[in-house]
Amino acid sequence: MLLQYKQKETDLVKSILQYLEIIGADAGKTKTLGIYDQKKKGYRADPFLFRGFADITGFYKKKLFFIECKSKTGTLSDKQKRFRELCKDA
Repeated sequence: MLLQYKQKETDLVKSILQYLEIIGADAGKTKTLGIYDQKKKGYRADPFLFRGFADITGFYKKKLFFIECKSKTGTLSDKQKRFRELCKDA
């Protein structure tokens, strides 16, 4: 089921995580920010980050689930599509 919202994806992730907590699911957000570099005073890409991994991972009623959050105009990247295929084939 595709739900469309007029909010930023970060706000959507927060709302979904709040809902999942209410229903008793154990879930969390996937880290995507990278590693803070003190010398550069900014973030750099984490070379070990699984590109395309879903925004939210969780467990509910003994089932593992992944949720990718997109705004109304958002689209899946090639790496996100690949992750979806990996999940389907697992």
